[in-house]
Formats: sequence, C-alpha cells, structure tokens
Amino acid sequence: MFNSIFRRIFEFLKQKTMQKIPTNQIDTSNFNKYKMEELAKANKLAADISQFVPASAYGVFSISEGSSYFEYFQVTVDHPYLSIWVRFDGKKYYFYCESWNRIKFMDSYAIGAARQLTGEAPVTPGVLNFKKITAWVAYYEMMDGYIKAEAAKRAEIVDAFITRMDRVPHSFRKDNKMAGNIEANKMRYSYKIDEQNGYISESVSYTGSNNFDAFLESILWQGRY
Repeated sequence: MFNSIFRRIFEFLKQKTMQKIPTNQIDTSNFNKYKMEELAKANKLAADISQFVPASAYGVFSISEGSSYFEYFQVTVDHPYLSIWVRFDGKKYYFYCESWNRIKFMDSYAIGAARQLTGEAPVTPGVLNFKKITAWVAYYEMMDGYIKAEAAKRAEIVDAFITRMDRVPHSFRKDNKMAGNIEANKMRYSYKIDEQNGYISESVSYTGSNNFDAFLESILWQGRY
C-alpha cells in the first residue's frame, strides 16, 4: 500500500509545476475556515518536530497560465538535499520523500526497486522523538544513494548509445537525439529513448516492395528461385 501511495504522489508531482511558500509568507485573506484550520495544524506539526530536529511548514501551490492555486499544506524535516515531509493523521506520523520525481531517467518502478534494496522502513511512530525522526532521515538517505546510482547507470547507458549513433548517418533524428531512423538497402532501423526512464526501444523494418522478388533481393537470393 505504501508503494502505491508513493507512486501516485510521484506521478502527480511530475504532471504539475509546483511552488512551495513558507506558511508565514502566505496571503490568507481568501482562506476559508477549513484552510485556516489546516494552516494551524501544519504550523503545530512543524513546531512539534522542531523540538527534536529543524522543520518547516509550507503551502504548496500549483502554477497554471501565470496563476497560482493552493493545493495543500506540507511540513518538512529540514535537510540539505532531501525533501522529507511529514503527515500526522491524529494517531501516527507518516514520513515521505519526494526528492526523486525530477531526476532524469528515473521512474516510480526504479524508486520502488531502490526501496527494496534499502530494506525495511522504520516503524511509523505514534509519538515523536529524535531517534524515530532521524531513523526515517537515515532510511531516505540510504535510499537516495541507490536511486542516484541507478540514475547514473541509466544515463551512462544512454550516453554510450547516443555516442555510437553519432557515428552513423541518419535519415531522421530529433534535435535532442532521443529518437531517430537509419535507412539503407531498403531497411529501416528505428530507435527511441524514453525521456522518463532512459529505456531504449529499437525496431528494424523492410521498406522495399512487398513481393516475392523484392524479398529474395533483400536476402541476397535473387535469381536462385
């Protein structure tokens, strides 16, 4: 269940341009009672976490056609390179990390694989303390190492493939070199690199006439039958 929730968050964040604003800088003049209550909860949660480690509360807004729209509040554990946020449902504190949704050649399935390599997640706490919070931070730091190693591996494979393709004349190639065709001797080789996960799909097709003589010619059997 945890992985499915993470994948939904991952895909949601990839589809939108988001902006985080500290809660003390948000214009609340148009907030209704519910939003003001949620704002108070976010500030309290940040204060509770800050008793043990530095934490911050934000309002998250989506950006569309030059306008911003409030989405939700978010409380994060302050970290130099990870975005670890915390949610409290009234009984337990849940820790999430959204630092990998913008990494090139990384997808939710690879992140799930990194999660398995990292091992069992810490216990979801019902009471906060320094040990429980830092256990989650250490868990995501280890997971981050696996994810970045996999992303680097995929990037290396793609770079090597593109370098090889650079030596060959193309009949068509995208400006970013992520797709192309090569045609020779009535054959077409096509490739496409998935810009999300770095997977390379390849195909070969015949472009000549669709008759028996053309087939014999293509396999160098012309005149034998």
